[in-house]
Amino acid sequence: MTLLIKNGYVVTMDSQRSVFERGFVEVAPGGTIGRVGAMADCPAGATSVFDATGMLVLPGLINLQHRNWQHLVPRGVPERFSAWEEQATWLEMGRRQLKPGDVRAAATLAAAELVATGTTCVVHECAGEGQADIVDAELEPGLELGLRQVLALDTVGAPLGSTDLCDIERNFEKWHGTRGGLTWLAGSVTADAVSIATRIATEQHVLAGYIDARERRISLIVRGAAGVARHAGDLDEAIRKTGRSEVVHLMELGALDERVLLCDGGALNDLDCSLLAEAGAHVVYSPTREAMRGAVTPVSRLLSMGVNCALGTDGPALTGSVDMVEQIKACAMIQNTVALDPGAMSIERALEMATIDAARAIGLAHAIGSLEPGKQADVAVFDMRDVHMQVVHKPLSNFFCCGRGHDARLVLVAGRTVVGDDLPASSPASDLQRDGARVCAQAFQSQLAQRAHGVL
Repeated sequence: MTLLIKNGYVVTMDSQRSVFERGFVEVAPGGTIGRVGAMADCPAGATSVFDATGMLVLPGLINLQHRNWQHLVPRGVPERFSAWEEQATWLEMGRRQLKPGDVRAAATLAAAELVATGTTCVVHECAGEGQADIVDAELEPGLELGLRQVLALDTVGAPLGSTDLCDIERNFEKWHGTRGGLTWLAGSVTADAVSIATRIATEQHVLAGYIDARERRISLIVRGAAGVARHAGDLDEAIRKTGRSEVVHLMELGALDERVLLCDGGALNDLDCSLLAEAGAHVVYSPTREAMRGAVTPVSRLLSMGVNCALGTDGPALTGSVDMVEQIKACAMIQNTVALDPGAMSIERALEMATIDAARAIGLAHAIGSLEPGKQADVAVFDMRDVHMQVVHKPLSNFFCCGRGHDARLVLVAGRTVVGDDLPASSPASDLQRDGARVCAQAFQSQLAQRAHGVL
């Protein structure tokens, strides 16, 4: 079956950054993109047609930092900022005690919200330490809804726990590059200065994680100190003890190259930025989460030095949203404010970070991230006709400044419709969402009870 999306404002994100003000995207029967172009060249004979008049047609958005398990808990910031920090701390402690059923419920809600807001590919942080039943619970709900996923997990055995090596190999055999390219695995290590200084992480484990990622040819997710330190003084003290930042540490270990994706880079200095550029490493920026913590990754500086940067949301418990449209807008606004330059970060540049640059960071730019013939048909179509986006003058900027993810009217992953008016109102997906909400509420109440008794 051939699907034709026609009459839309098509932004391809190809190497020429081609835009067709009145264009089409043809989706071939195999779930790949057939042709893209202006309506003057629109082919006839499509089996199905979607009229995108007044709509923005984009590559599916890519979220490179997310945590399914945070869909278990309430969102928003308490009145006291210290309470928010406290919540973040006990969330981290409690997540490793989640049961597979809890993780599955959270993953169901997460996948439904992600695709509903135009996200077609996401990198999750695993709730556990790579146990087979937890990994299955993380990935299966998203797979059922059609979401493309990369699960970041410890691939060498957590330093404070024990992951069965059989589980690790089984996870790769079952999930890495399988399901038609919808599921992938990545490595994850804790290498920040705070964790090294407090012995939560060790050099041996960091190096083992890097070597494993290199041998498996997978990405390696590294969390920066700005995402771990509860106070600025924690980071200063940790660097004083270790004598180096996590970027310098990775460089000294020989564990800094194009496989590395550094998250939470709010503490990066000029030397760190230079080392990241020289190594060809990538940086993942979660704008609203970092702004909430008061530490902002210097993305404009990184980009000027040639570092590939991408966007994420982090967990919704701390930012309240997994809407990538919101993150694109926040990226431009925050970076321009930090730089004191309204031209430091354009909406177009921020969109690159949520599409083709994100695909490049995880090694999938050959398949996703732009609307080009032969690539996977990951497509998001957003309606610009509602009152909150009028009057439209420059569609791309207009949408990302005034629109939201829930303006998505059609979302495809590998040519499969995951959001669309033709989907039934009562479907297995909606049933899973209702069940997920019930289980998530129960799990959260259980965590509160454990916390009250000093278990967490």
